[in-house]
Amino acid sequence: MLSYEYSLNAQHDLLRIAEYTRESFGLEQVKRYKQLLREGVATICQFPKIGREYNQVRGNLRRFPVQEHVLYYRIYKDYIRIERILGANQDPLHKFSNQ
Repeated sequence: MLSYEYSLNAQHDLLRIAEYTRESFGLEQVKRYKQLLREGVATICQFPKIGREYNQVRGNLRRFPVQEHVLYYRIYKDYIRIERILGANQDPLHKFSNQ
């Protein structure tokens, strides 16, 4: 199983998701949702090619849905890099072009 890291943008995405979830649904839901996202990342690390290719933005990018969000990631030799965690309805082309 590969290790993983979060890009700075993905770290900010996680913080925004947690803040919104806490304000809207409470702290217990934040804990549950973070666990679901961690399980999604673990699945990607175990089966790196499980996500669909998403080359509209940049080469070698993949996407894997988890509940109401999508994990965008890249596969490297020894690890996975989570690039963004976006809402399923967010426009990834816009989000990646602003980087």
